[in-house]
Amino acid sequence: MSAVRAGQTDFLGVLFERYQKKAFGLCRRMVGDPASADDLVQESFLRVLRYRASYRDGSSFAPWLFRIVRNVCLDHIGSRQKEDAAHERAATEQSNDRRFAPPGPDPERVDLVRRALGRLSPEQRSVLLLKRVDGLSYAEIAERLGTTEGAERVRAHRALRRLRTIIQTFEAAANEV
Repeated sequence: MSAVRAGQTDFLGVLFERYQKKAFGLCRRMVGDPASADDLVQESFLRVLRYRASYRDGSSFAPWLFRIVRNVCLDHIGSRQKEDAAHERAATEQSNDRRFAPPGPDPERVDLVRRALGRLSPEQRSVLLLKRVDGLSYAEIAERLGTTEGAERVRAHRALRRLRTIIQTFEAAANEV
């Protein structure tokens, strides 16, 4: 990244090759739609180029990049007109992802959890997915997102509490029918 910062923009391709898959994975989990995630990765690397002067030589590139990726995703999500429609789309996209399937097949429960995940804020959803699906520690999540370990622990705790509430609401609604 130091070379890119110094004006040797050809090295951006090397960084793209090295980090594109991880950036795509984060975008995909945050926005749910693979096509949008691909566009957001491209936008993220354009921002890397645009804001290269703000990169501090000697610091780790990955956390800086993942803060940019996260911000690009949050900007994208914030620009959506109808938040409820976005949550439903995210839940639908996540329902196609078999990584959430429990060991014992209970498709109704799996669908319930996926829909509930779609109702979480992008920040809450991302910390849960990075922790539970990717298996990252809170320290690794904090490093990727440019926050503190404590902040990510609190975010995860609140996300799980909110997830439980959403699931209980869905179950109560289903029992009324």
